Amino acid sequence: MADPSSSSRSDGRDLVLLARGPAWGLPTACPFCLPSYIYLKLARLDFSITYNNVSPDADYLPAVEYGDLVGYSTQSGGIIGFLERQGIANLDAGLLDNEVALMRSLSAMIWMHLHSMLLCELWDLDNVKVARQIYFASLPWPLSKILYWKQQVCMWNHLGLRKDNIALMNQEMEVKATQAYDTLSTLLGDQKFFLSSGPSSLDALFLSHALFVMKAPLENSHLKEELYRHPNLVRFAESLQRGFLEAKGPDPIARSVHVNPPRHPSAPLRRQEKVQRTEKMTNFKWRAKWFFTAQAVAVLAFLYIWGVSEIQEAALDDATLDDVSGENSNNLES
Repeated sequence: MADPSSSSRSDGRDLVLLARGPAWGLPTACPFCLPSYIYLKLARLDFSITYNNVSPDADYLPAVEYGDLVGYSTQSGGIIGFLERQGIANLDAGLLDNEVALMRSLSAMIWMHLHSMLLCELWDLDNVKVARQIYFASLPWPLSKILYWKQQVCMWNHLGLRKDNIALMNQEMEVKATQAYDTLSTLLGDQKFFLSSGPSSLDALFLSHALFVMKAPLENSHLKEELYRHPNLVRFAESLQRGFLEAKGPDPIARSVHVNPPRHPSAPLRRQEKVQRTEKMTNFKWRAKWFFTAQAVAVLAFLYIWGVSEIQEAALDDATLDDVSGENSNNLES
C-alpha cells in the first residue's frame, strides 16, 4: 500500500471540499458528503471545507475545488476519480489486482445494501427531524416542509418504494443489510484495515457509513442495532476516528457560503472543466437571487391557504347555524 502522504500537493493550489453542514459531532452530516471528507482525511491531505447554505437540496454535492478545477460527485468516477486523475491522491494505488476486484465488489455491496437501507431509514417519518437537520436546517419552516416532502418523494422513487410495497421492501433491505454487515465483519476480523496494511477507499466508504449510523439520532434503526452486533466493526470505526479524524494536526478550515462558492487563483485548465464550472456558477447566482424570494412566496402561500381554510370553516359554521335556526323555527311554527 502506497503511503497516502506521498500524493501531497506541491503546486500550491488550494483543495476545498464543498459539502452540507455538520451535526452530531460529524464534520458533515450528509451521508453523501461524509465519504469524500473521510477519504481526504485518510489520504492525510490539507484541505478546507465550505458548507453550502445557498442550495441545501443541491444534487451535485459534494464537490471538490482544486484551483480552478472542480470535481463533482455526479461525474464519472465521482470525487475519488477526480482526485486520482489530477494526481492529488489515490488510496488504492498499492492494492493488488485481486484486492482491487474485492474492493470494488464490497464497495458496490455497501452502496447497494447498506446505503440504500440508510436512505430508507433516514427518509422514514420517524426520522423527519434528522433529515431536516441535514438538508434544511437553514430554511424557514414552511419552505423546509415543502422541500422535505419533495425530497422524500424523490428518494422513495429512487429506492422503488410505494405505499403498497414498503413493508415488503423494507424487510428485504433489512435482510441484505444484515448479510452485508456479516460479510464485512468476517473479512475484517482483527485487522485494522479491510485490505493490505493501509487505508483504502473501501475503508473510507465503510467508515463514513459506520460513523453516521453510530452518531446520527436515528429512531427505530435496524442498521444501528445490527452494527453494534459486530464489535470488530465498531472498534474499526472508533480506531480510525481516533487515528485519522481526531489525530493532532491542522483541522480543515471550515466556512459557510451564502451567495457564491469561493473562487481561487487561476491555473491551467481544461476546457471541459471550465465550461462545467461556468454553468454551475450561473446556477449558483440564479438560485441565490431567488432563494429569499422562494422563502417569502412559501410563507405567503402557507398563510393564504391557512386563511382560506379558516374562512371556509367560518362560512361552514355560519351555514350550519342558519340550518339549525331554520329547523328550530319550523319546529316552533308546527
